[in-house]
Amino acid sequence: MNKEALQFRLCGNGDVFILREQIMINNMIVEEKQPRETFFSIYDDSSYYGILLPIESINDELLRLDVEIILKLQNIMGNVYYEKISLEFTRDKKCKLWTLHKKNNSFSKKMQL
Repeated sequence: MNKEALQFRLCGNGDVFILREQIMINNMIVEEKQPRETFFSIYDDSSYYGILLPIESINDELLRLDVEIILKLQNIMGNVYYEKISLEFTRDKKCKLWTLHKKNNSFSKKMQL
């Protein structure tokens, strides 16, 4: 796994397939894809999902990034649902490094991608 990737344990009470991934930064879709054959088991403690944020084109003057990662998931019973990972990053004016300020996960059966 790339050490610069954001790494997440997928939440839930069962094994899941990732059907779709969407990344929004400051309310703009910057990436959308359908991972192929991506499966996560709750029984594998080393099973992390890594995401590289495409921030190359982000304005250097911004001091805050609001990131939403929406994953369309399907469990082994065939139920489809969505996990939304909301992240807020802030940046110090002097050192220009991004720091995770807030994180929140939510689940829904009705979210759309």
